[in-house]
Amino acid sequence: MLSVASAFLELIDQAFRQHRKWREQAEEFDYHSWVRNFKVRLAELLNTWLSYVGYAAGLLLRSLRETGYQW
Repeated sequence: MLSVASAFLELIDQAFRQHRKWREQAEEFDYHSWVRNFKVRLAELLNTWLSYVGYAAGLLLRSLRETGYQW
């Protein structure tokens, strides 16, 4: 279970770093390009881990999948 947590924490850390960078530099094109790539990586991680996690983690991952469009 530690591997799944590490994978998602790394992705979340990247998201916060990119958002901070965008707020400081306001590069719309670069940020939106990064977001498109982020959504692909998020979907890949979700597809990889959903069948391996338990019930509670599965609820969280399904929630992420359903609200991913908001990113």
